[in-house]
Amino acid sequence: KSCSTMSNDKVFQMRHVFVDLLNMEKDKYHYSPAEIHFNIPWKLGVIVEENDIWFYLICDKFHGIEEWSIDTNIEKCLSEMKTLAEIVDVVPEDADQFSPTVWKELFLKAYSSK
Repeated sequence: KSCSTMSNDKVFQMRHVFVDLLNMEKDKYHYSPAEIHFNIPWKLGVIVEENDIWFYLICDKFHGIEEWSIDTNIEKCLSEMKTLAEIVDVVPEDADQFSPTVWKELFLKAYSSK
């Protein structure tokens, strides 16, 4: 989109860490807590299958409305990070936002990328 149309768009960002994806119960949806953006409740969801992991953006308000759309963008996925710089880029200013398990996974990923 051009800069002029972006200024008219409603934009928001959501962030959630799903911990230990590979050990989550398979074939079951797991959700983040709902967040309100523009008076609409949104959640992030993930389902882990045997060979795939699927991420979803869920709108809880529009049940019964047949047509609407939203553009989404996933910024970073741990499995796609190849360099130490990419890993460092996802570390939040407030270190308490990540659990010890997430820190461990990031450390192991950073160590293996050398």
